[in-house]
Parts: sequence; structure tokens; C-alpha cells
Amino acid sequence: AAVLAFCRVGWGMGDFAWDMDTLAERGEVVVEGEITGNVENRADLLNMRVLRVFRSKGVEVNEKDSLVIMGKLAIGQEAEDPRGQRRWWEGLRAKDRFFVFLEKETRPEVLEGAPKGVAVWCPLMGGEWLESGGKVLVYGEAVRTDLFGPAPGEKVEPPKPEPTVEEFGKQIEQSFTHVEKLNADIKKAVARKDSQELVAMLRDRTQVPRSTLNGSTRDQQADKIAESLADLHDFDALSEALWIKGLSGGWRFVFGFATPAGRNYLMTKIEDDKQDAAKRLGYLRALMGDDDESKVLSRLARLAHVQAKNREFCFALLAFLGNGAGRNSSYGGAEKDTESAMTILHDWYEKTTD
Repeated sequence: AAVLAFCRVGWGMGDFAWDMDTLAERGEVVVEGEITGNVENRADLLNMRVLRVFRSKGVEVNEKDSLVIMGKLAIGQEAEDPRGQRRWWEGLRAKDRFFVFLEKETRPEVLEGAPKGVAVWCPLMGGEWLESGGKVLVYGEAVRTDLFGPAPGEKVEPPKPEPTVEEFGKQIEQSFTHVEKLNADIKKAVARKDSQELVAMLRDRTQVPRSTLNGSTRDQQADKIAESLADLHDFDALSEALWIKGLSGGWRFVFGFATPAGRNYLMTKIEDDKQDAAKRLGYLRALMGDDDESKVLSRLARLAHVQAKNREFCFALLAFLGNGAGRNSSYGGAEKDTESAMTILHDWYEKTTD
């Protein structure tokens, strides 16, 4: 069979993986295959026979076609990760079967090693699963989620048993359908400028179990919804989204506050002493940047002075000022407000130490 694609298995595996819905959205070639042996006696090239085609965009891939996989070890050699498990992407053997999500490769450093005239398709991050004993080993669970832990308020479900090959195939097909509908719903909500619908969609993403998100540390689909919500700059809807518990991603909506009007909206909430303290701190965390119109830093400096007896709230304001003043240079246009804030804090310090 002809060589249709050339990919490096395991490229990009590390502390990050796409969630299943994003793999279904980005995967241009999605197949189940089987390793049949080395190619031309080369240790770094393996031949894979396609057993099932879920999708093929940009290149025609059919069952029984062959793909050449660029590996790092010859068939039969073992490689172990620190936990003693075989790193299958470096030590695939004949008859090993697996699923892989591919996208067309454009990076020169990868294309350099490919045979001339052959299109290069590389696995998406986390888009590789090995079949073993009729079950699918979801390698997204090997992603180092321990570095990040669950989101605040998130209920992390215990790991589910590995799906059977057929169950996993159905998950892929369901993700194709789900992402297509999700994209259509986002487009409709944006066209109607329906911020509340986007907030509801974000809330719905919290009900997607972590186990179906491939062990990813973020839900990229939630990020996509959040970006659309941010672009509408509906501050009341953005404020409502702040209090959605259990989001594994999706916090990009706070960019919707990154305007003078948005910062002023947040500062009004933060300055309102009738607001619950926890909510005032929540609004504080959503602040991004400063400008001489909204005067974020000087207003925070004055508020810290007024709230000096409320030690927890005061310290939170001062901590933000410490970080905010450093970030300020990347936004520009707030030199006067930075100077004003420093003057307020200096005068306060002088009076306190006297």
C-alpha cells in the first residue's frame, strides 16, 4: 500500500493534553491502526496499517492503507518512564494497535526529516491511545495534572475503567457530533449577542466529567465559549460568570473587563462596602491592567488606606497593587495613575511610621 502520511508518534507529549472535544475538533485525520513492522530495515520508521477511519480531511485515507510512523526505537525494544510503564510511543511493537488524532505538520524542524514528496501529519497533544487486551489505555491520564490540581470548587470524579475499543470509538464519534453542535450554538449566541446563553453554556461545561476531558488541565471548549463572551463586553453577564464553580478552563472571559469601562465596573464593585468581602476579592482578581481614565491603582491605594482595619481585605489590595504596578508597564497609558498611587501609599506609610 502507498505511504499516505508520515508522523512522529508522541510529539508534544508533556504536561499538557487536548481534551477529547478539542481533539475531535482539530483532528484532521483520525484513525485506528496496527503496527506491521519496520520500514526498509530502518529502526526509526515503522509501518502502520489503517484498520478504521473516523475522519480524513486534506488527504484521502482508507482502511488497509499504510502510514509510516517516525519512531525513536526499533520494534521490540523497550522504553520505560519513571513509573516503570512502557513508553509505547518510543517502543511500538508489531501488532500493537492504537488510535491516533493527526493534524498536518508545518514546522520546518519536523518536515526536515521527512521523505521528499510525503505529507507530514503529526499527533495532536494527548491524541494517542494504545489498545491492550480489548481496552483502550487513555494516555491523557498520564498528563501531570498533579502540578495544577482541580479548579476551586471542582468535583473531580474517580477514574473510570478503561473503555473497550468499541466504546472508545463511540466516544470519538459522539465528540464529533457534540463539537459540531457546540460551535453552531456559540455562533448563534454571538450573532444574537446573547450573553446569558454563553454564560449558560459555560455553566454546562462544569457538568462534563473530568474523566471525559482526557486528563487535560483545561477545558479548551470552555475557553472558546469564554472568548466569545469576553468579546461582547456585557459586564453584568461577565460578573455572573465569575461565580460559576467548577470551571476547568473558561476563565478567558475576564478579558471582557480589560477596557476602561470594564475596569471602572469592577472597581465600583470592589469599592462597594455593602458587598460581601469574598465577592469584592473575586472582582479584584478579575482586574486586568490600568489606564489613566479608570485610575485603578490610585483607587485601590485609597481603598487600602480606608480599609486598613480590615486586615485581610487590605492585604489583598496591597498584594494586587504590588503585582499590578509591575504589570502596568505592559499596558501603557497609566503613568500618571501609577505615580498617583505611589504618592498615596508613600504618604500613608509616612503617617503610619510617625
